[in-house]
Parts: sequence; C-alpha cells; structure tokens
Amino acid sequence: EIKTPPGDYHLIAGVFRVESNAKNFRKTWKGRGIDASIMISPNGMYYVSLADGNSEEALTPLMQSVKAKYKADVWIFTREE
Repeated sequence: EIKTPPGDYHLIAGVFRVESNAKNFRKTWKGRGIDASIMISPNGMYYVSLADGNSEEALTPLMQSVKAKYKADVWIFTREE
C-alpha cells in the first residue's frame, strides 16, 4: 500500500523510480522492525519514509539512531504545501 504519512517532515531512507524497488526496500526496513511507508512525489518518484513528524527536530534523534545502527544514508524531507 502506498500512502502519504500525515506529517510535514519525513525521515527518508531511499528514493526510487520503480515502485517494486521501493516496495522491496520497505520490506527490508519492516524486517528491521521499522514501519516504513511509501510516498509518491509530484514527479512520480517513490520515497521510502521511515517516520514522519511535525518538525525536523522531532525526527533528528531517530535519524541519528538509524544512521548509527544501520549505517544508512537517511535524510529529512520537508513536504512543501
């Protein structure tokens, strides 16, 4: 299922052009115990989001934890209105 999480800030683990690649990547994170979701950008790219929130500060501790534990190149995406 592809849905846009409600927050304006998202912790992104990957961006894909092909939906099936995004779904496979989401499964990897779910296997690690993180309830990842997939968002579609206006340009048709699939973003794998590990979490969402109302501020960058709210996601920063999780971002640092994921980077340290999984050596993942995650970043915070801000959804613009």
